[in-house]
Amino acid sequence: MLLKSLRLENIRSYTSQTIVFPQGRVLLAGDIGSGKSTILHAIEFALFGLGELDSAGLLRHGVASGSVELTFELNTQTITIYRQLKRNKNSISQETAWIMRNNEKQALMPTELKAHIIKLLGYPEEFLTKSKNPIYRYTVYTPQEDMKAILFAKPDERLGILRQLFGIDKYKRIRENAAVYARYLREQARELQGIIIDLESKKKLLEQNKQELASVEKTSSEKLQILDAAKIKSEQIKNHWSEAEKKFAAMQVQKQEHSRIDAEIRYKKDFIEKHEQERDRTTTAITILNQELGQDVFPDRQELAMQSKEKEAVIKTIDARIKEASTILTRARTIIEHEEHTVQNITSLNTCPVCKQAVAQEHKQLLVQEGAQKTILLKQEIQPLQQTLIIQEQELELARQELQKLKTQEQHALLFEFKHQQLKEKQEHLSHMIAELSNTKNSITALEQQSALLTNNILLNGPAEETCKNFKKEYDLAIHQERLAEVEYTVQQQLLLHIVQTIDLLAEDVAKKETANTKLIQLQRIQNWIADFFCPLMETMEKNVFTAVWHDFNTLFQQWFSILIQDSMLTAQLDTTFTPLLQQNGYDTSIDYLSGGERTAAALAYRLALNKIINDLLHAVQTKDLLILDEPTDGFSDEQLDRVRDVLDQLNLGQIILVSHEQKVEGFVQHVVRVQKEGGESRVIV
Repeated sequence: MLLKSLRLENIRSYTSQTIVFPQGRVLLAGDIGSGKSTILHAIEFALFGLGELDSAGLLRHGVASGSVELTFELNTQTITIYRQLKRNKNSISQETAWIMRNNEKQALMPTELKAHIIKLLGYPEEFLTKSKNPIYRYTVYTPQEDMKAILFAKPDERLGILRQLFGIDKYKRIRENAAVYARYLREQARELQGIIIDLESKKKLLEQNKQELASVEKTSSEKLQILDAAKIKSEQIKNHWSEAEKKFAAMQVQKQEHSRIDAEIRYKKDFIEKHEQERDRTTTAITILNQELGQDVFPDRQELAMQSKEKEAVIKTIDARIKEASTILTRARTIIEHEEHTVQNITSLNTCPVCKQAVAQEHKQLLVQEGAQKTILLKQEIQPLQQTLIIQEQELELARQELQKLKTQEQHALLFEFKHQQLKEKQEHLSHMIAELSNTKNSITALEQQSALLTNNILLNGPAEETCKNFKKEYDLAIHQERLAEVEYTVQQQLLLHIVQTIDLLAEDVAKKETANTKLIQLQRIQNWIADFFCPLMETMEKNVFTAVWHDFNTLFQQWFSILIQDSMLTAQLDTTFTPLLQQNGYDTSIDYLSGGERTAAALAYRLALNKIINDLLHAVQTKDLLILDEPTDGFSDEQLDRVRDVLDQLNLGQIILVSHEQKVEGFVQHVVRVQKEGGESRVIV
């Protein structure tokens, strides 16, 4: 994100003014109270709305409305946002707001515009409902008093702010949510304990009903045996009766069957003729395949595939070693180029850029010799690595050739397997047809025998009418006895059904209670897992992440502090609460005892370290190329001001906006925007 321009209408001391922000380093210069900070507040208001800003202090006194229009560049797009303040009877409120992208203007409510901007800038959505956006405050624009406030805050307060910025507080929220879930599980467990309180008594009652069921089942079984005997007797008589009635019908059926068998014999003979022709064709095909296959023996295709995979693994390993060696060679060559460049710079150096004194020729020669010696040693070190790289590239080419050979053999083996499978299938098909032909011929013989037998049965079948009448009388008596037995059995079945229904209800109740008991045990296990494993794991993960962030933060803070101070007797580092620990002349000292410039240097180093850590942790943030520094040199000496130039060079950002009334800072920037206030009205001097 790079700022392009800001237009102010009736904002604090500005009536109507447009400020243009060039790319690179821009200085907002002017006397104290000239209106420099108003520009920064207006930028923040344009992006996020009022938030912590005081609307009464932002809108110019005595006017009905004011507005801010900010234009910036984001990912090659030019975006313009507009917000308006309107004075009502007893308050000041935000009114019109819009955003323009690709020359398309979209009107939004103030809160909708804030949500839109937060999404565009890649900021976490959780800051939408908060008045203060700490990501913007600690990566883009931090008022100097805010930065010093975090330095002098209590350790717990400071940690709370940093944990939120670094996203580490999510682990605490996870533990809190786990505790809430554990309480919910305990409530569920108490409900389940109430459900299973009479489980044992229900089990005993169920067992009693099962015993009664066994007794009734025994009686019912005896009644069933009597009923079954009566049914068997009546069924036997009925069968004899039916047999007599069926004899005549059987004769007709046998005639129909005789006709069907004759038709089936004709069909099977046609089937034999067709399959004998197919048998001959298959035999010919088998002969041709045997001739094509010959006596060749191919290696196992699976073995070839395994060898190919092994060879691919070897190629991957060699390729990885080549890439690793190339990386090492590139790094070493970069160092050699750096050393040679350094030697060239020293050779052409006549005056020290720091102390402005002439550099002795002997000192230059000594540095040149050291650099040349280091370059020679590095070249000697990389020579064996270059030779090794050539050998490995040759090995890689040979392995690739061998892999291609294996692939070719694998294709030939696959073709051989296909033809061999064809031969096997045709041989199996031939065997099947031969067997089927044999079975069909046997079937024809059996059918012919069956046809002859049916002919004899038809001739032997005679009348059975008198036999049927006698069997009917016996059948009526047997049915009467069967019905009496069935009534007695039905009574026992109804009693049995009642007991079974009772057992089912009890079993269902016991099953529910046992399920509740199983769920209770599971809930208790989950409770124990949350307490004994999950929460300690979240705490351990939080500590590990916190330690890694602290280490990087501490390193960056020490780096920036040493650049700004450059006093070997004054060093700084951070303790585990991110509190600066200072040592002066070997003794611990409080930041309160530092000079104003030293405290400002500590605050600036802390700010730059915090900026770097947050931007590295939050990859989606789109404001990494923009930095606004409000009076970063307050109390600095001339030497410290010179070091600020080195800091700005190392930051290497697309746009840095500095607010300062120090004239010397003008030499550190490419552009200067001068602000002047006359008669209570601020304006930009061109």
